[in-house]
Order: sequence, then structure tokens, then C-alpha cells
Amino acid sequence: MGEVTFRSLLWVFLMVVWLPFGLVVYRRRLSGLRRRGGELSEWAAGRPEWIAAFVLVGLLIVGAALAWLVHFGAGAEKATGFWEVIGRDGKKVALCAAVIFFLRARGVRLAEFAGRSKLRARRVIGLGLWLSVAMFPLVMTAFGASLFACHAFGFKPPTPALFPEIAGVPHRATFLVHFAGVVLLAPFAEEVLYRGYLYRVFKTRLGAAASAILVSLFFAAVHLNVTAFVPIFVVSLCLTIAYEASGSLRVPIFMHALANFVGCLPYWLRG
Repeated sequence: MGEVTFRSLLWVFLMVVWLPFGLVVYRRRLSGLRRRGGELSEWAAGRPEWIAAFVLVGLLIVGAALAWLVHFGAGAEKATGFWEVIGRDGKKVALCAAVIFFLRARGVRLAEFAGRSKLRARRVIGLGLWLSVAMFPLVMTAFGASLFACHAFGFKPPTPALFPEIAGVPHRATFLVHFAGVVLLAPFAEEVLYRGYLYRVFKTRLGAAASAILVSLFFAAVHLNVTAFVPIFVVSLCLTIAYEASGSLRVPIFMHALANFVGCLPYWLRG
């Protein structure tokens, strides 16, 4: 009974206080972007960049399909093994390295492209923490709504957790490998791929709003988690807003790593 009461109070606080705070913070960021525009420097994406973008999308889809086959075909036990972890995160890092190599070959200055000079490290951390605190209630509300919808329609998803690859790890040593991949490698690689490259390429033709929605839909879809589709979509939108508002890729990377860390922490403490 006490646990139920505590959860009820937590959800009341989330809905009454924290959620409005998050909505206000991101609404102000969006209003500022509409009035003044974003901080991202203009980038003229030509035909090679668009071809590379479509190739990247195809490779990400193939990678997601292979991950789905491994996880649901070979069983959860094999899918959470050490080498499976290395393979999953290694593919992301390899694609990230390929994108960086392509940008350098096209004469793009990587420091300028990533907005390294836009913000100092303390400002990156401060802004990232502020936007992360505002993002958290939005994501948790979306996750709660997704679970409610699944139960309301009688659908039992195979992966009810936000991080099923962490939740199913039986050994502490393998868990540490998962933890490092989810908290360190994945945020860097995914932000370079999705926001640093795909979003900026699509933005040159589709505009900021349509590109943010398109990339976020794709970002959520390739995670192959029905319950977490809407929360991941919300996370992606918030990260894109942070990227536009700051002009630095380091801000969404920091926020992404922090979100993954907070999401994985309960599994670590439980284990």
C-alpha cells in the first residue's frame, strides 16, 4: 500500500508540477527559435550528401532488421552476450566513423560542423542539465501514456522496458559492457548520425520542423521497442531542439548520455 501511495504521489507531482515546467521550458525554446532562428550554421548539402544520407538510412534499417532477427530469433540469452554487444555498438561506431571520414573528404571542418566553438564546456554541461531536467517529465509522461495505451488495447509488448538490452543481462561483467555502450558509445555515435548528419541534410530541403519530425520518427523506429516508441520520439525532438538552440552537437550528446545513464541506473542498482 505504501509503495502504491508513493507512486501515486510521484505521478501527481510529475503531472502537476514537473510536466508543466518541462512544457514551459521547451515552449520558450521553440518560441526563441521561431523569432531568432537556430544557432546552427548554414550548410549547403549537395547531391553527394543526399546520396550518402539515403545510403546511411538504408544501412541503419538493415542494421535494425538484423538486430531484430538476432534478438527474437536467437533468443534473449544469446542477444545479450558479450560479442553481440560489441557487434551492436560496433556497427554504430563504424557508421559514425564513415560519416566523419565522408565529411572530411568533402572538405567540412569537423570542429565547426559540430559547433565546438559555440559553447564552452561549462555552458554545455549547464545547458544540457537544464534541458535534461525539463525533458525528463515529458519522456516519463509519454512512457506512461504508452503503457496505458498498450494495456487499454490489450496489447502485451515483448519489450516493456525502456532498455530491454540492459534489463535482460544476467552477468555483472556483461552488464558493464552494455552500460558503457549505452551510456558512452551510443549517444556519441547516434547524435553524429541522426542529428549531426541526417537532420542537417534533410533540413536543407525540408526545413527544421519537418526534418526534426522525420528524423525523430526514424530514430524511434530503429530502436525496435513498441512501448518506448513515443518516449524515444519525444527524446529525439528535445535533443533536436537543444541542438538548434545551442548550435553545438555536444549539448545533445551530453543530454543523450545523461538520459541513458538515468534510464540504466535502476537496472544497475537492482542487479
